[in-house]
Amino acid sequence: SWDMLLDLMLRSLEGREVSVSSLCIASRVPPTTALRRIDDLVKAGWVLRVKDPNDGRRVLIELTEAATDRLRLY
Repeated sequence: SWDMLLDLMLRSLEGREVSVSSLCIASRVPPTTALRRIDDLVKAGWVLRVKDPNDGRRVLIELTEAATDRLRLY
């Protein structure tokens, strides 16, 4: 989860989008484990799943505002 949060924060600072598949790769764990961690982060209020407005097949992952604030403080 930590690797995912760091990747999301870095990409956010760069103004880049992060897809579910990209985040799974960044986590360096099996995809099923990564998807479970994403679910955990969604439930904990750290990230949001957002449909890609340009591609209906893709889902993007974004940090919540609260998560961004927490990571900045850290």
